[in-house]
Amino acid sequence: MPGPGSNIESALTPVVAPTNPSQQSFITKKEIGDLDFTVEFNDSVLSLAGWNNPRYNGSKLQASNLNTFTNGDITYGKSSVVQKYTKNVYIGTAITNLKNPEEDNLVQFPSASYVNISKVFTIGRDLETDDFLFGNDESSAKIGFYRSFFDDFPNGKNISLIPLDNTIPNLLKDTYNVYFNGGKLSKAITVANNGESAISVSQTLFQYAGTSPSDSTNLSDNNLTATLHTEVTDKYFISSSVTTHGQLDDFFEQTLTHINSNPGKNRFFITLGHRSGFEFAPINREFTNRKAFKTFEIQKSSDFSRIISLSSKFKPDSQDDDFADSNKLAYIVSQLDDSVPSLLVELDLENQLPSGIGELPVIIIPHNLHPFLKDNLIYILSTAGVDIGRTQVPQTINVKNQTLT
Repeated sequence: MPGPGSNIESALTPVVAPTNPSQQSFITKKEIGDLDFTVEFNDSVLSLAGWNNPRYNGSKLQASNLNTFTNGDITYGKSSVVQKYTKNVYIGTAITNLKNPEEDNLVQFPSASYVNISKVFTIGRDLETDDFLFGNDESSAKIGFYRSFFDDFPNGKNISLIPLDNTIPNLLKDTYNVYFNGGKLSKAITVANNGESAISVSQTLFQYAGTSPSDSTNLSDNNLTATLHTEVTDKYFISSSVTTHGQLDDFFEQTLTHINSNPGKNRFFITLGHRSGFEFAPINREFTNRKAFKTFEIQKSSDFSRIISLSSKFKPDSQDDDFADSNKLAYIVSQLDDSVPSLLVELDLENQLPSGIGELPVIIIPHNLHPFLKDNLIYILSTAGVDIGRTQVPQTINVKNQTLT
């Protein structure tokens, strides 16, 4: 029989905390900063609009494009969901006319010109300038510049050109679409086609000649003619001419070797054409795949005879496959020169700027330039000491877009 003090002893015995972790977390006192991964949550509220809307459904925004409203966007009114603008303004001192016979070393895309860029202004509290001519430099400065450059001038987006010399005839359009933003393409070889059907392109594979002819078979036996362009090929190619299938194989082998030696610097592209000789393909005006005139980048060899792999970044799409299936393909292989940042645009220089850009530079405005800077560009550049010629300078700043909604 328990003694008189046993009830007192049992009352003084400490209560042992439950060993169940889900109970433990509510009973054990937590120190500040401790972590507890077992919490209680009333999941019945997940089906309540009053709880869900302010936390997720009612506050979720959705957009198809930056800086603009597109039908179907989930936003407030018709305002853009995400705004991303640049503060960079570019200056060009030359436009290369591809109709000029003196520029016949370049791939002469029809009715097109290269806008050559020599300086960039970054407009902030202070105006920063950067002059550049990279040459063969592969420095981090060049890589960093082109990263920003590609953001400002993506293929398929519009740019505006403003010649600062207002004494010249000016028939420029309001905007020009960027066909290619990587630099200038110099011709290495042109393969004309007078009836060969074996040349083809499909997805990321390009067949540059039929697989059955032997190395000694003349290209002319298969209605092909190859022309080397020595300004490129004299630098690293052995052959002085390409008349046989074996020599054409050697050309592509040497090209791939050159690419593999420095993939970032040595870049080559293929431009498709058709009909007897070489005629450029129709322009793809949708610009959905970063292409200019069906131009694709060579990447590496493949496991198949006389077939090379194309870069997934610059590759054909189904429209290009259809074009290849319905035409006897010719092609130009070209080497990229990015020592001077250049934009390929459909600018017919002879008709739209018959006297050139004049004695002053041309301003190149990216598609995503901040609206406030665009509204006050002449004022800002003139204040910074840029020679704007006889262009009239506004007396005051337009503050309409200084703070965007």
